[in-house]
Amino acid sequence: MEVKKSKQKSLNKNRTLYFLLGLNLVLLCVYGLFGIQNPLESVEQKEITLVQSTPPTSILIAERSVEEQPLPEIDEPLPPPPLIPQDIEERLEPIEPAPLDKQELNKPRIAEVVNVNTPVRVNIDELLDQVQAAPKEERVPDPVPVNRVTNMAVYPGCEAYEGKKRELVRCFGDNLSKDLMKFLDTEYPETTKPRVQVQLEFHINTDGEIVNINAKRGDEEFMPQAMRAMENVSKYLNKSNKKIKPATMDGDKEVTLIFQNNVILQYPDK
Repeated sequence: MEVKKSKQKSLNKNRTLYFLLGLNLVLLCVYGLFGIQNPLESVEQKEITLVQSTPPTSILIAERSVEEQPLPEIDEPLPPPPLIPQDIEERLEPIEPAPLDKQELNKPRIAEVVNVNTPVRVNIDELLDQVQAAPKEERVPDPVPVNRVTNMAVYPGCEAYEGKKRELVRCFGDNLSKDLMKFLDTEYPETTKPRVQVQLEFHINTDGEIVNINAKRGDEEFMPQAMRAMENVSKYLNKSNKKIKPATMDGDKEVTLIFQNNVILQYPDK
């Protein structure tokens, strides 16, 4: 029995010790909590004071933005609309026609009759005289090449070959070349070529004259000399009354002939 009692006493002592230790721990925790809460409260108070200093400015800005400015009142009255002139209104009124007499209304209107079938006298003799007196348009015949003419033109000195076209063409060229050499300037042109040549084209009109002389092709430096020689031949034939007999076609119809002839000049030392 004594052993059991001693055990219970020791247990009671331990319980009181544990209780006291727990109580002390609880008190320490509570004290620590109070110590921590004090600085937090001071910080919160400071923050509250700082926040209280800013609201006035924010309130003023809000009030300014909300303010509305009243519209200005217009005391001046609006101008009246433009007046329409009375002249326009008076012009729009219809104009009454002048009254007609009864006699004028009863008078019938007489139309003038024109006789369209009245014969007109025409003097035929006068019309014929006017037609004959009117200037006639002279039609210049187109020049014809050698192969189209019926009868070749006859150069002076070739009369023996009349009616023979081929012989007349050869004789025409030979006699014309002889006359060209008489009037050709023998001064050799400034060129290094040993020989210069130009093909001349001209017309023989219905009067037997050499006209429309043109250098068709050849050495350009020799063209002026050859054309001058052909012009001198034409003048020589006119002065000496040596006319070229014009070419004909379609019977005895005289036509303008196109003819070509070569003029050649060779350097004497070559």
